[in-house]
Amino acid sequence: MFVSMALSRFTDKPNEPVRQLFFDFEAFAHKKGFGRKQSETIEDWFERLDAPYADGALYQKVRYGEETLTENEVKTFKEDLSSLRTALSNKSQ
Repeated sequence: MFVSMALSRFTDKPNEPVRQLFFDFEAFAHKKGFGRKQSETIEDWFERLDAPYADGALYQKVRYGEETLTENEVKTFKEDLSSLRTALSNKSQ
């Protein structure tokens, strides 16, 4: 039952670009065995992944603040997720 609840987060892909990036990363991390726990905040999750440099606040700004990120913030967010993907790929090998 836990698995089906976790996977249900990945059924409705968001339309907003930053949310899509995060959605794709979260699905990737789940497949690699590093998925976010049901009650885990993004900041706690990034800390558990040993990635305190990743700025979860940027995602929160879009998701809950309903704000738009600047070009520089989007670039930073993409770079953070790319670094996390690489780190998780290296951990799972």
